[in-house]
Amino acid sequence: MAAGILNLALLCKDGEGAYFTVAAWLPTHDHLLRELLSSPDLNLRPEKRYTTTGRQGSVHMVADRSERVFVAITRVGYPGRVAHVALRELQDDIVSVSLPLITSAR
Repeated sequence: MAAGILNLALLCKDGEGAYFTVAAWLPTHDHLLRELLSSPDLNLRPEKRYTTTGRQGSVHMVADRSERVFVAITRVGYPGRVAHVALRELQDDIVSVSLPLITSAR
């Protein structure tokens, strides 16, 4: 993982619409991600890139059409475009692993 990326995570919605962490490089940011994604003002559109920056770092997000949210937490000043490249690679990796599993389960 690049030096400026602190964490990568995949979150999904449960049956009640709340997000939960499916996979994370480090579990240390789980509470932050759930709090951010539980905001009633948050309306993630599929394939749109989002970034929010605070004093201690930035959170970069992209959702897919299955309502999975891919998240990168980076150091302040880390280029958002680079973080979103990492998220695209994470999405591709997840799809390349899960698509054969879904296909074989049918």
